[in-house]
Amino acid sequence: MVTTATPHLDSKQIADHAAVLASAEDRDLVVASALALASSGQAEAVLALGGLLAAPAFLERLDPQDEPQARVTNLSHVLRALAANPTEATERVNMALADSPSFRDDPDRIIFFLPLLAAVRPMSERTVTIFRSANDQGHWGANGPLLVANGSPPALELFTEMASDTSVETDERVDMIHWAVPAHRLMSGVLQAIAKLLDLGLEPDVDRALLETLFDYQGDDWFGVARFAPVPPPWLEAETDVLGRYLELGYHLGQTHAFDAPLGEAVERTLNEIREELARRWA
Repeated sequence: MVTTATPHLDSKQIADHAAVLASAEDRDLVVASALALASSGQAEAVLALGGLLAAPAFLERLDPQDEPQARVTNLSHVLRALAANPTEATERVNMALADSPSFRDDPDRIIFFLPLLAAVRPMSERTVTIFRSANDQGHWGANGPLLVANGSPPALELFTEMASDTSVETDERVDMIHWAVPAHRLMSGVLQAIAKLLDLGLEPDVDRALLETLFDYQGDDWFGVARFAPVPPPWLEAETDVLGRYLELGYHLGQTHAFDAPLGEAVERTLNEIREELARRWA
């Protein structure tokens, strides 16, 4: 399915696709036009689509609502395309969907709606509230990675609350941290959020998970054969300022944390890799 922006749509093309969405009964045509608008990365196109997404009659033409295994299949592709190509209009569409009880209260739809909400940066306070509610509805483990990927301060603040919430089992928080952090560990805001958590004196297993996601990635042990396991980007892709903050954090941790030998060696090994990358840039 389409996940990157399509060629620019002119106003007539947007109107033609909108006309298909408004009345066509041929499901293939409806899906094609919905994906074209969702993938365009254009506010005008997104608004033309977004006005229909909460309408039960449109959703019936998009997916067969009487087939449990297929009732959100095409909708999921459309929401993914919207999330991959957010525009300044995406937040308006998101809030319209959030205000639709029939859409928001459908557990099959909310699974694909949450990534669309997380695609908008910075995250609004209204969206943070929706994520908090979704945490209580069984989406806690999946929400952590979405919040970290968003990377804006409100999203990361909620992530830190979740990671430090002792009402949630330690193992669940460890697993969520492992999934959420590695792919984004070069983001300055993420590094700051993890440093903040490490200063809270959390349970040893949670502290270790936080440290490992920054300094000692263990993908095979954490994820096994998981198909979409997160992989950390190489240090050469990091901004120089971020690498400097890693060295500062390493020094701070050396003063405040006692590492066992394997973890201490891993931290020092990673810090040496960062020093080598910085030396290469300064040579």
